[in-house]
Amino acid sequence: MNAEEKIKNAKTFAKNIRFLRRASGLVSQGRGFSQEELAEALKISRRTLITWESGQIPHKSNIHKAAKFFSRKLDVQISPDELVEEDLSQAEELLPLSEFERTLSPESRKIYRSLFLSTRGMEKVDLEKVIDFIMFLKSRV
Repeated sequence: MNAEEKIKNAKTFAKNIRFLRRASGLVSQGRGFSQEELAEALKISRRTLITWESGQIPHKSNIHKAAKFFSRKLDVQISPDELVEEDLSQAEELLPLSEFERTLSPESRKIYRSLFLSTRGMEKVDLEKVIDFIMFLKSRV
């Protein structure tokens, strides 16, 4: 693996750990896990978790431990390689269903998720425009 791939994997791992910490906490507690809560669950220090979220890839045994923990919490199989190499934040099946989503048909849920995922990373002012547009469309129905 060359230096560029190592850097890319480190960034991907950090992004995945932050994302999965929040997603798995939503499933089990209705809110994301704090760094302290996740560190305790993985039996590592908070400082260690902070280094992971900053882009330091841990020893393989800790990658396996994290993958196993998140797989169990999210009820989806996550491999150690996926944790390091794939952007899991776009994996729809990893996002916990809200109470509202549970009421939707599978087709409507897919549309709802697509809309939700497409707004990720948008600035607040742009999100407000999206909401205004949706409200406008809703008023026409």
